Amino acid sequence: MRTENARLKSELRRAEEEGDILKKSRKILCQRVRLKYRFIQDHRDEFSIVSMWRVLRVNRAGFYV
Repeated sequence: MRTENARLKSELRRAEEEGDILKKSRKILCQRVRLKYRFIQDHRDEFSIVSMWRVLRVNRAGFYV
């Protein structure tokens, strides 16, 4: 039961973070990949980089180029 609750809480945190990322990035979602990487760079202290890669659908290798 405890592990299930922990898993659900983790999923909820992930979903909330992804929702927040989408809200903040809505102006760049249809923009070039370069602008998406810039958004990730600018917001890396606020959100998980991995979550931003997933939500913005960019390749993580391109972020480090």
